[in-house]
Amino acid sequence: MNCDNVARAATGAAVIVHAVNPPGYQRWAELVLPMLDNTIAAAKTEGATIVLPGTVYNFGPDAFPFIDEDAPQRPVTKKGAIRVEMEARLQRASREGARALIVRAGDF
Repeated sequence: MNCDNVARAATGAAVIVHAVNPPGYQRWAELVLPMLDNTIAAAKTEGATIVLPGTVYNFGPDAFPFIDEDAPQRPVTKKGAIRVEMEARLQRASREGARALIVRAGDF
């Protein structure tokens, strides 16, 4: 949660895998987006690529059974809405020169 600590940890990195969650998934809605913002800031400074393990939480029932990059992201849960916002922030960052890759896995 400390931007300076994240920046220091990312010094010299070519890739930052953003695979973090608040301890015990507590306060997820409150903490996840600021955590990602810190990663984005560090990646911009270092010129690093952000890799985000994606999920299927972003999608509502209308996107199944076959999901591709053009599938509509209309989640039916709060966590899904946050995941959509995470990806939107990465997309905005990419328009500002950052690089991001979302590796989407099934629900496991």
